[in-house]
Amino acid sequence: MILSVAQKKSLEGLVLDFRKIGPEDSFLLREYLYLALFVPKGAPPFPRDIVREPAVSRYAMNWGRRGDEGLFAVDRQSGRDLGAAWIRLWYPGETGFGFVNFETPELSIAVRPEFRGLGIGTLLLKNLLAALGSRHAAVSLSVSNGNPAVRLYRRLGFKAISHDEESTLMLRMRDASVPGHRPPAIFRLMRKLRMPPSG
Repeated sequence: MILSVAQKKSLEGLVLDFRKIGPEDSFLLREYLYLALFVPKGAPPFPRDIVREPAVSRYAMNWGRRGDEGLFAVDRQSGRDLGAAWIRLWYPGETGFGFVNFETPELSIAVRPEFRGLGIGTLLLKNLLAALGSRHAAVSLSVSNGNPAVRLYRRLGFKAISHDEESTLMLRMRDASVPGHRPPAIFRLMRKLRMPPSG
């Protein structure tokens, strides 16, 4: 199902459509989960089976449960998927690296390496956040320190609320565009397993 068109805008010859991520896309979503793991320049890639680790697999396992929402960016001409962005609500006993509370979904995003730097991630996030509307008071994410994607998150209203030696927890309030707005002080980082954070 096509949700929206990317502002009728061509990106390096690409015209993007955005398709909802459904339960039938679980295998493809695991591929993007792997691509969402940040690898610093010069570092070896993670083994492919890292997506089987519980701390990582929980971001895509049993996709389609309550609160799951996401989009694929698809090249209109070829039909090829180029990126994905999705949110997930957490349940007791199963939380992610960017967990804030059980009412705040955590964001994950990835773009295929050969299509990065074209603005696809920006359009993905804008379309997903627009699709979410007013259903959530905030959206969180965890980003590895040194990941250049943090600039994109800041542009779209995410604010750093806590950090450690490996990652930063960011939060975007629904009214992030309101000047002077600050996230509630009760939001804090809850340390999880020492696994590489997504994003």
